[in-house]
Amino acid sequence: LVASVAFIILVFVNPNQISSDDDGSYNMMGGSDPATANRNRGVFFFATMLYFVSIGLSIWFLVDDFKHNQWPGLALLFQIILCIGSSACFVMSKKVPSEGF
Repeated sequence: LVASVAFIILVFVNPNQISSDDDGSYNMMGGSDPATANRNRGVFFFATMLYFVSIGLSIWFLVDDFKHNQWPGLALLFQIILCIGSSACFVMSKKVPSEGF
């Protein structure tokens, strides 16, 4: 559930403003807006922290269920890893080259 929330949060992040060399040249008016770039970086950091929390929770469930049955915790860990991978693919597919086409 936590990883799903992180994935939904990353939908709203502009990946062109996460890198340190671009501080907002892709906003709607064409000018530079460092506040929007910093906001996108903060949202990206928060979503990344949610992913790390979800990995920690899945490892905790894995260790807790290891006494009886290890497969639910292991499946949850693989699901979180696949969710992180799909989120990375989604964010990278939205990135536009800074030089143009």
